Amino acid sequence: MLTHEQIESKLADLHLQRGHLASHDKDVSKITAEIMRLHEEQATLADVEAAQVEQAREEQGKQHSAQVTAIRQELADLSVASNKALAEAETALRKAVAAQRLHHTHEASKRKCISRLNQLTGAKESALSEFELHRQGSRLWLAQLNTLTNAPGTYGDLKFPSLHLPSPDKSWV
Repeated sequence: MLTHEQIESKLADLHLQRGHLASHDKDVSKITAEIMRLHEEQATLADVEAAQVEQAREEQGKQHSAQVTAIRQELADLSVASNKALAEAETALRKAVAAQRLHHTHEASKRKCISRLNQLTGAKESALSEFELHRQGSRLWLAQLNTLTNAPGTYGDLKFPSLHLPSPDKSWV
């Protein structure tokens, strides 16, 4: 099949030839038939190009739909994974709080026990005060929360005063 430029060039030549023949009262039917055939070929070429454009548009639409579907699936997968992680975090947090509460209970019992021992022996043993217990616990929780954000001392609505946290290798108790 010829290109648009080739057809246009041939048509220009044929129109010129037909003009010369017609000006000399010669038969122009063969040239007119060829001109008609080339116009038909030109129309067919335009139809093919339009079909290709439409096909490309449809393919682009399919690709776009596939991308949208893939992203929606990724979002759905991420939502499921996020909800699962949140549920696991909540369960672990509840366990951590229960363990921290148990730690506080044991420390309160230790304070009472040390007090009784001091009364019986006259010794001056000391126990971790409730204030110090809370301070150490808050430092532990703050250190963990600081790993979640780029704003140390803040997590959502929670704001903590500036604390000098011990290095991770030091014991919290």
